Amino acid sequence: MKRIAGLVLAIIFAHGLIAGETPALNDTIKAPRPKVGIVLSGGGAKGAAHIGALKFIEEMGIPVDYVVGTSMGSIIGGLYALGYTPDEIKYMISQLDWSQYMSNSVERRDISSADKHRRSTYLVSIPFNDGELLSKLRKMDKEDPSSPATSFISSLPDAFIGGTDLLNLFNNICIGYQDSTDFNELPIPFACVATDINTGDAVILRSGKFPEAIRASMAIPGVFSPMTINGKTLVDGGLVNNFPTDICREMGADIIIGIEVAQGMNRNVNGIKSLPQLASQIMSIVTKGHDKENRALCDLYIHPKVNDFGMLSFTSEAIDTLVQRGYTFASQFRDELETIKRYVNSFEPATKILQSPKAQFVMDDTIRLENITMNNVSFKEFKWLLRKSRLKLGTDIPSSDLQRAVNTFKGTGNFSSIEYRLRPTATPSDPPTSKDFDLLFGFRLSEPYNLSLGLNYNSEESASVIVNLGIGQNKFSGLKFNLTGRLGFNTKINTTLSWSGLALANFNLSYEFSRAKYNYYLMEQTSARVFKQHRLRLYISEFYLRNIRTNMGWEFEGLHGPFAKLSFDNMDDAYFATEGAKANLEFHERMGKGTLPVTDISFNIAEHLSMGRLTFIPQFYSRFVICDELPDLYRNIIGGDVYGRYFDYQLPFVGINNTTNADPYAAIARLDIRYRFYQSHYLTLTGNYIRSADNLGSLLSFDDKGFGHWGAAFKYSYDSPIGPISFDIHYSDITRDWGSYFSLGYVF
Repeated sequence: MKRIAGLVLAIIFAHGLIAGETPALNDTIKAPRPKVGIVLSGGGAKGAAHIGALKFIEEMGIPVDYVVGTSMGSIIGGLYALGYTPDEIKYMISQLDWSQYMSNSVERRDISSADKHRRSTYLVSIPFNDGELLSKLRKMDKEDPSSPATSFISSLPDAFIGGTDLLNLFNNICIGYQDSTDFNELPIPFACVATDINTGDAVILRSGKFPEAIRASMAIPGVFSPMTINGKTLVDGGLVNNFPTDICREMGADIIIGIEVAQGMNRNVNGIKSLPQLASQIMSIVTKGHDKENRALCDLYIHPKVNDFGMLSFTSEAIDTLVQRGYTFASQFRDELETIKRYVNSFEPATKILQSPKAQFVMDDTIRLENITMNNVSFKEFKWLLRKSRLKLGTDIPSSDLQRAVNTFKGTGNFSSIEYRLRPTATPSDPPTSKDFDLLFGFRLSEPYNLSLGLNYNSEESASVIVNLGIGQNKFSGLKFNLTGRLGFNTKINTTLSWSGLALANFNLSYEFSRAKYNYYLMEQTSARVFKQHRLRLYISEFYLRNIRTNMGWEFEGLHGPFAKLSFDNMDDAYFATEGAKANLEFHERMGKGTLPVTDISFNIAEHLSMGRLTFIPQFYSRFVICDELPDLYRNIIGGDVYGRYFDYQLPFVGINNTTNADPYAAIARLDIRYRFYQSHYLTLTGNYIRSADNLGSLLSFDDKGFGHWGAAFKYSYDSPIGPISFDIHYSDITRDWGSYFSLGYVF
């Protein structure tokens, strides 16, 4: 490689220039210094190697007059063009939580309690609108019988990742250059490449909004949503020009140093085993011919060996290694870079000069907000969002509060995308690093309708499907309707009509029918039973709380009376939490003509305490039913691993799959010890003990009037993309027998 690069340089710097001789020039007229351009290829996370190579080039004293990049190369090159040093760029890249930017997810702690329930129940959730989808479903096109299905498919998202978080990130790191500008006016002139998805043509971005340009250049089709710029729908520039040395030459570069991290085609028949590897292979095929031509335009070609990393290797360890790999590999070209430096110095001293001020970086700083503006929301909604964001005007706040506010807004479910920008409010007399800003939020409202689907299979009930249709579900306020149906061995249908107001709670009217077939164990015998229930509820609930969910109202189910429920949930995961707690407190007073009142109080709590791969989960479940003549319908039922499996008030008891009765006063203590032994694989050891009695005194005194039983289980679980998969073996002194249980999918 060195010999090839040296030969190219020898040809270019002929006539004694390489030796450092000054060109024969007029004593009073000096030729302009040759312009040096840097070209950075795409390559996903492997582009971190660009940072190390840039660092060594800068240490060698090579001036950079132009920067051109594609995809990840446009991000690294763009930051360098904004005036950031390689060390600063490395810090930014390595400190970012790439799991947030490379996914659609919002941390569970930032979503509403209602949305937590939906996300732990439904496998697929598809938003849509009534104006387009339903009209097409109603109108069967005779010329195209498949049009309803086509309409539904067309309502699906255009990519797995919306990419708004990335755009917000880019807005944050290029303060001072967020608005439309000529990229020739940046601290270092810059250009990047994108692809017009409609024509297949290359689009050279040399002006406009800088954050949108680099976001468009790295929009891998199907992974990130396209960007619309000047009426063109743009995606990753690597599709048409992954190594744009020709663009750098057109900008005026006399000397081009090209750094490429793409590894070419993988010719190993067993080498493509993942989606990122497939995407990399497709990119290599598409750009195969063009990149070869562009490599020939390099005066110095640097190709770090990073083929042992993937396009999505964004861990901090991988970033550090890739940066070091780029630095080490570039250092092998010390002689060639020294030759370039001597040649450039022969015209004038070569120093790094930024032609305009460096961009402002606030990610680790405090800021002061002078004004906050939100588009696409009413004044009433603006006040509510501002209150929820906890952003304060006129006081110093950490810049991280901005992302926290965005996550809160996402958690409402009212927006499909949220963009924000900080605009400096500095006057000419203020220092260029003033921390006073105006904050501008750009909202895109979610589609008002939502269709959700969940699947579950278990060894007790076979396969079940749950379907939910939400009408107006994602609106801030007004009427909303939800229809939920559970189909399978056991059936449940729920319809809820709600009215929401921002300043008030939700007002709800719901009807629910449930039918459960279950096995009942008593006196060493198991019998099949059927439970049917009709329930009508009129109640109020909160509009939006992240960790708390409240319901309070009146219910009719044979007997009738007031009820109240308070739930708390701040766990970081619904099924495999490592931190956080979940608790429920519920009260019912049931009355009826000719019957005694039935008072029902239940409480349960689970806490998560982790030490590395090991998580301890202490739990407590209790239900007290107060009535002198207790109807069978409201007796305590225990059994299974799931709270409320067949009945809302069923207490879980590991050790038996079926159900059995317990006395009116029942309490269960349980401990799960879970170990994550490989990525998403878990082993759990569970033990629980139940104590029940006819009255609270006997329960607490442990006298002979109550009874106690224990159960234990050993379970393997896998956190799969379609929901938890688990298998356990268990034993209880109630049945005095071993049992097993298998489950696949979310629990509902």
